[in-house]
Amino acid sequence: MSIQPKWPKPVGEAKALVRVARICDVGAICIFTMTTRSRFPAYFATVAIALLASCASLRSTKKEGKFLIPNETLSPDGRYGVTVPVVDLDTSDNEPEPKNTLIQMRTRRVLTVINAETGFNRALNWRSEPIANWSRDGSLLLWTVHGKWSPYALVLLKVESDQVQWQRDLLTLAQQAILTRTREASPKKYSVAKKANEGNGSGYPEGFTVDVEALEPISLPLHLRAALTSNPKGIEGEPTLESYLEGEIDNQGNLMVTEFKLGHASWHTSY
Repeated sequence: MSIQPKWPKPVGEAKALVRVARICDVGAICIFTMTTRSRFPAYFATVAIALLASCASLRSTKKEGKFLIPNETLSPDGRYGVTVPVVDLDTSDNEPEPKNTLIQMRTRRVLTVINAETGFNRALNWRSEPIANWSRDGSLLLWTVHGKWSPYALVLLKVESDQVQWQRDLLTLAQQAILTRTREASPKKYSVAKKANEGNGSGYPEGFTVDVEALEPISLPLHLRAALTSNPKGIEGEPTLESYLEGEIDNQGNLMVTEFKLGHASWHTSY
């Protein structure tokens, strides 16, 4: 009497095979063999698809010690990339936070450190994974790390012949521009709102919530806009002051404000 094999549940089998594939690409060959010769071709075909997806995901990221260089950070021609630190929960609080760096991919030479809050290989609370948006010719990199009310990082870098010509902290530039204009336009309300929001932390300049975004296409001049509020949650009875501005980053990396108004920005929906 022949003994019939006891097939494992598909979910467990698929997970096991994917784990094997993460160790060795030879697993893919085994899966295709089982898919074509098995009594359960449809089941193994599903497993094969899951396996290939897992392998493709792994190959899309280059690991460099405690850093990754995700394919999503590469320039259009693959010449440049950005290092993304791997979250290490065992790191001491006394150690400095690792930084994102722009590198030349062939030599791994660091062209510059991106001067902003770090984007890690996974989201941390409200801090998103970093997003790299390149211009078509690879001369401009817009580096973004999103947050709850405003970005953790919004930096524009201009690159030419393996040299960084300049980098601009667009978040700080736009925040300072809108704070200055709001204070000048409504000094009394500004003072009241600032005092009411004292102690909110460094993410709230002078106690205000200031969201900043850069608009496509990634080219110069780059269109930038910002929205300010003293009451992002819309709490009744709290001092409320709002304003918005629009501007452009020119070829030298300077911010030229083209419009400023008190009030709520119609295009802004976060608060």
